[in-house]
Amino acid sequence: VGGQSDTSPIFSWQQVEDACKGGKKFIVIDGNVCDVSDWVDRHPGGKVLLSYVGEDATDAVRAFHRDNASLQKFLTPLVVARVCPEPISTIGGKGAPESAAAPLHDPALEKDFRTLREEARTAGLFRPSAAFYIMMLAHVIALEACGYLLLRH
Repeated sequence: VGGQSDTSPIFSWQQVEDACKGGKKFIVIDGNVCDVSDWVDRHPGGKVLLSYVGEDATDAVRAFHRDNASLQKFLTPLVVARVCPEPISTIGGKGAPESAAAPLHDPALEKDFRTLREEARTAGLFRPSAAFYIMMLAHVIALEACGYLLLRH
């Protein structure tokens, strides 16, 4: 998703969360903080966007919106800032409360998940296969037959 220039504001995850508690409807997509307050009523998928307020919605957006050019057309005007790439635990710095030690946002985990998803896509695991469904049907029929035979004897 295209974003702001290098001079755009950078928000911490805490700032995103605080803004959302204050009534803003910010979601994060590819590191961009998007204000979806005005867009949510026009979103073709309904108010599902509200499920991701204050969170990173990158993976959900990629799962449902495959046409990046079209997506960028709609998201670029909604970008208000970039999000700080560090986990929240590094934002607190020295003297931060102990609760800040557990990151709410873990970029390393997200990177691993996205790498795994891409490897699965490349391996063809998301492509439908008629053979799979035929085998599943055969499996169900075999289990039903075994159950019937057990009950008869």
